Amino acid sequence: MALGQYLKLGGVVTDPSLPFFYPEDSRINKGSLLLVNFANSLGYEGSNPPITGTLVYNLAWRAAKAMIGTGDRTSLSLVANVPFGAAEGKLEFTPKKGLHVITSQVNMGQGKGFSMLIPPAIMAYLHQYSDTHQYYFRISERLTRQPDLNSGDDNRLVIASNSGASGNYLARMAKGGSLPNASTANSFGGSFSSQSATALGNLFRNVATKAWTGTKQANPADITNRFISVGPVGAYQSIDVNKSSSTVLYEIYIEDLTVSGRTYAQAHAAELAIHNADFGAGGRFSGDTIPTDPSTLP
Repeated sequence: MALGQYLKLGGVVTDPSLPFFYPEDSRINKGSLLLVNFANSLGYEGSNPPITGTLVYNLAWRAAKAMIGTGDRTSLSLVANVPFGAAEGKLEFTPKKGLHVITSQVNMGQGKGFSMLIPPAIMAYLHQYSDTHQYYFRISERLTRQPDLNSGDDNRLVIASNSGASGNYLARMAKGGSLPNASTANSFGGSFSSQSATALGNLFRNVATKAWTGTKQANPADITNRFISVGPVGAYQSIDVNKSSSTVLYEIYIEDLTVSGRTYAQAHAAELAIHNADFGAGGRFSGDTIPTDPSTLP
């Protein structure tokens, strides 16, 4: 029999500086817009990997709703797109419930990559405040097969205008680095990568933005380049055919730093500490193994 103690306290809490408790994950704060973690039972339902149309739940949906003013657990979550066949790619869960995405470097054609679309309401929010708020994006993953080292972009995160996406974007993570960067000083808030984005092994990377780089698309509802991806997808799909990496996706996180009150340095330090604890001795992803060697899918 489970035993516990429940205490109900009287009074009203009025101190606005006290953090709010979000039951899905203790690190969520009032600026958290998106948190994806397949290992969290509230973030993914079921034991089979997603198929096209599967909801990947946003653990930070309550905080996102408070900022946006509308939405629910379903509408503020991501939708998976899995357009490839058995010869083109494979999805599987690792023993620690990371999502292993294997992409063929021989048979995967345009638009056949795995992707998860950022919810429309969150995209509209990012678009609306992109020139006055600072945003923080981070991904924890484990590369299991290198991308083509000579060509292709191997995008992992893209939020960009449909036209001229390479120069008109909010944020992007690719094998050559994250954007914006120091050369676009008006929009760059900071970035970090624990190792080269083409090296095998655990990878932590982030980027912070304080403006839209280039021309912002007028209507956010029309933006199709708004996804987390592995393989040829969206604006860059033609150059990534048969050139993409294979990787295990563990965690994706987006925060509005202006709302949370954190600086880039503070968010970076806190998220890196979480990543290091997750993959360090005794961590929830420590010692994770790969069920299928990507080389079995040429």
